[in-house]
Order: sequence, then C-alpha cells, then structure tokens
Amino acid sequence: MNKFINNFYSLYSNDDRVTYQAILEKKDWMFRPLFFMMTFEGIEVEGKIIYPDLFALMDKAIHFKKAEFHQSLFEDNLNKKDDIINGFNKSYRLRYAFENIVNISKKAAFFVEMDFSKIDKKSYNELVANFYPCISEVKDLDLFYNENSPIDLIKFAMYGENNSWVFILDINALINDRYYMNFMKKIWYNPSLLDDEMIETLKEISSTIEVPLEEYYGK
Repeated sequence: MNKFINNFYSLYSNDDRVTYQAILEKKDWMFRPLFFMMTFEGIEVEGKIIYPDLFALMDKAIHFKKAEFHQSLFEDNLNKKDDIINGFNKSYRLRYAFENIVNISKKAAFFVEMDFSKIDKKSYNELVANFYPCISEVKDLDLFYNENSPIDLIKFAMYGENNSWVFILDINALINDRYYMNFMKKIWYNPSLLDDEMIETLKEISSTIEVPLEEYYGK
C-alpha cells in the first residue's frame, strides 16, 4: 500500500497509539518550506469585486477554497459527483501547497513561502492532523463514497501532483474562509506575468506585513 495512504488509514484508526504515531509521521513531512500558489483573481460579493488571496494575505492569512475535484476522480462515482462535491464543501475548505516553485505552471503569478519549522504550537496542533500528501495516481487512492463516512470525502481532496500537499480544514476552524499563518517567510512573484499595478500592490503588502518580496521566473 502507498505509504501516504497507509498513513491516512492509521490517522483514523480506532487505536489511539496508531493515530498518534501517524500524526508524528506527518510532523516530519510538514516541517519544511512549502509554497502556496496565489492569484489576483477577483470574485463578486454583493456587487463588489474582492480579491480573496490578497485580502487574506494583508492579514497574514491564507484563503481556503471550496473543492473543485478533477473529473477523473468520478469514473466509479459519476452518479454521486454532486453529492461528493457538495458534501465536502458543506463541511470543509482546502488549500494546496508545493515543495518548490520550479516547473509549476507558467501562469502562476505569485507564491507565499511558509517556513513550517517556525510554526507556533497552536497552529501546529490545528494543522498537523489536517495536512495530507497528494497522490497523483487515482487508483492508489482507493476511492469510494459512503455518505455516512465523512473521511471518505478527504481522499478525493488528496488527488494532486507529486511533491504537493493539501491542508483540509473544517469550516469552523476558519474565519471568513481564512487561516492565520504567522510564519510566512517570503513572497515570490513572476514579473513577466504581472503588470506594474499588481507589482506595486505586492510591494505594499510586503511592506505592511513585513514579509520580504522577491522575483522568480517560471520555467
């Protein structure tokens, strides 16, 4: 069995010792720099355009999103697709993170680098058990859906690129779909994908939250 899937099942074991060991294993995975891909995408709320990633970043927070699961995940659950997505979004929000920014989409305008070795105790306790490795092979996820088993939903969110990770938080753990992360190390941006106004916005945010800003160029 894939070691990450084995960890997943151990995490939800009925044996507290097994669960505790699974959490300790997650600690070893999480204590590293990780990069959150950000965008300037706006959404309309009550007739106004807001920018969730930017507004959250101004508060040293990350905006967590509703799931938009890949179509390939529903080959065996096509008739339950809406139930699965709605079931997840009723209870959870997610955010993906990457081990590096090399060779990630050329359309990625900017990233926030987190240094999880600097995480505070409160955030660690809230995040470590809700931090999952992404699995790139659908068959390894052993997907099925039982509406009476909420943990089945989490495996759908674990589908993603190798060397990427996903945080899955209960909506009650968030404030306006945001989670405060006071261990931001650096903001990276690709100047070839941003106009002058966008770059100035990032400079202002960087100065306000006192997190360094640095250029990178996508491959």
